[in-house]
Amino acid sequence: MEVLKDASATAIYGSRGANGVILVTTKKGKKGQSRINIDSYYGVQEVIKKMDMLNAKEYASLINESRYDIGSRSRL
Repeated sequence: MEVLKDASATAIYGSRGANGVILVTTKKGKKGQSRINIDSYYGVQEVIKKMDMLNAKEYASLINESRYDIGSRSRL
């Protein structure tokens, strides 16, 4: 097994090798049909509870009301 990092991997594999490359070389092979085993995993994320948001006009109104409540006279 050989690990190529940075410039050596990029020189051979271009941008795909930017994070590094691992080369695996087998010592001997067997005659017959090739056999490949693959283990994989995937996950899905989903928002369970989506909160309601304010648009720009509602947000400005909320800020103006809060400033008015605390006595500030500045408005948006």
